[in-house]
Amino acid sequence: MGIHKSSTLPQNGQTIILDPEKIAQGGQFEILEEKLQKARTQLIRLELEIQDAENRAQELRKNPLISIKKEIEEKREKAGGEAEDIKKEAKEESNRIKQEANTILEEAKESVKKITSEAVARSEEQAEDIRHQAHESGFTTGKQEGYDAGYKTVKEKFHALLSQVEMVLIEAKKEKERIFQKAQEDMSEEIVELSILIAKKIIKTEIANNQDIIVANIKDALSKMKSQGEITIRVNLVDFQHVESMKDELLGIASGLKGIHFHDDPSIEPGGCKIETTLGIIDATISAQMERVEEELR
Repeated sequence: MGIHKSSTLPQNGQTIILDPEKIAQGGQFEILEEKLQKARTQLIRLELEIQDAENRAQELRKNPLISIKKEIEEKREKAGGEAEDIKKEAKEESNRIKQEANTILEEAKESVKKITSEAVARSEEQAEDIRHQAHESGFTTGKQEGYDAGYKTVKEKFHALLSQVEMVLIEAKKEKERIFQKAQEDMSEEIVELSILIAKKIIKTEIANNQDIIVANIKDALSKMKSQGEITIRVNLVDFQHVESMKDELLGIASGLKGIHFHDDPSIEPGGCKIETTLGIIDATISAQMERVEEELR
């Protein structure tokens, strides 16, 4: 005759024998194990989403440099040797941006790994504790009543465990979105700064090699002007003779103009100008126009 482990519990003056094999026959533990496995699967899926966020951030880091290189190559022939300096500065700045983005992503990855590993460890420990407590409850409560009470305890604790896992998933997803959003914002700001720097370098080179830029700048300003009578146009000394030679052509741009007077002004950089009219001053300097562009970009 085999040995059958059991325990006794006085119940209303009677001795009740508890059989652990009958307690386990309900199949409820298998259901709980299945739910716990689903929670683990969710954690694995989250890790894959984090990896996807890292890939997207890497793509975001690559695109600005590709665009910058393309523009530099287009201007390289005209800009001469200075284009190489621009390319070098762009590459150095891009490398710095990549390094910062990598640091952010590594910190996020480590944070999520820590959260998920702790959650899995807690899940394993609590699952084992649940099994043990359910088993003990069956021995100390009574046959069916003991099983029901034990299962109720298991169910409550398992639901609490699932709630904890769900909270971990929610927090990890928030952390992923926060990191990716921060990377996008940081990259956007760096891209604006780098684009402005390159634009200034290219404009400076173009102005040095093409005096028609100052004429185009003055024409653009005059076309928007409503003033009549005579005006004064202040330009840099390097542009003075060229714009004076274009005086007749410039007079025909704005209707009502009776005369244009040119003055050289060392405070105005080459390529730019200031137009003094009876209604006020039009600031068409290169620095003022770049400031307006920067404001729009930001």
